[in-house]
Amino acid sequence: MSASIKFYTRDSDVLARWEGAEFVVLLKGVGMEKSVKIAEYLRSIIEVEHFDEVNIITCSFGVSEYQTSDTLSTLTKKADEALYEAKESGRNKVCHIL
Repeated sequence: MSASIKFYTRDSDVLARWEGAEFVVLLKGVGMEKSVKIAEYLRSIIEVEHFDEVNIITCSFGVSEYQTSDTLSTLTKKADEALYEAKESGRNKVCHIL
């Protein structure tokens, strides 16, 4: 899946595996509104792509935006909280926390 996501991101974006089946996409210079749109776009592409071993997969996204008071820990915690909100509210969706 990471190859699929990388195809649809910019060279300046950073894609990394975070934990198990979780990934992080860092979008430099992109605000919350556009980040949510990009996450929704990626989610919709993944949803219709065929994967040999499992056929179809869906993804939930948690989006957060760096604030000047954030540390790596607080930023990732916000993204994680948004991800869990997406999972708990039905999965295969994008949720965000500022």
